[in-house]
Amino acid sequence: QTIRRDLLALEEEGFVSRVHGGAYIEGGTTNEINISLRRTTHSAQKQQIAAVCERIIQNGDSIFLDSSTNSIQIINTLASFSGISLIMVGGNFDKKSQSFYGTRALEFVRSYHVDKAFFSCRSINYKSGVMDSNEKTSDIRRMIIDQSDRAYLCVDSSKFGANSFVSICNFDALTGLITDHIP
Repeated sequence: QTIRRDLLALEEEGFVSRVHGGAYIEGGTTNEINISLRRTTHSAQKQQIAAVCERIIQNGDSIFLDSSTNSIQIINTLASFSGISLIMVGGNFDKKSQSFYGTRALEFVRSYHVDKAFFSCRSINYKSGVMDSNEKTSDIRRMIIDQSDRAYLCVDSSKFGANSFVSICNFDALTGLITDHIP
């Protein structure tokens, strides 16, 4: 009971955000949020964003989904659909994000060209652009922007206005911004 009361007080003061199964600190330029928490936060907004992305994808498109969607669970889900050719990025595996990174992953992404890329970020603001909390993720995202005809940033409105550790790109690198709303 005391922990719940403490978490509620911290949430009311704006220090943490409570989610099913725990809490996380939103601030900090290098703060990474575990994929199990990311999956449960802002889920209604993420469903709205996914519906828009679905309308953008046309039959025959080659697409890239970044580490915000490239989890083992999503790969297993996509593998069950007929008519989808699934190619997985390899390299070093990060358990926290359930994604691959490093030199081998970058070489892999560099060897492909896609019609449309859908990616996310840790934060976005008008001055610094699109930012992330670590270099390994930002490197992959930067590479896939370069290797795609169209790059769509997919973020819920909680990502606006903050700064993070490393830049991914400026707004001119984007084809579009898909969000639940712009604050």
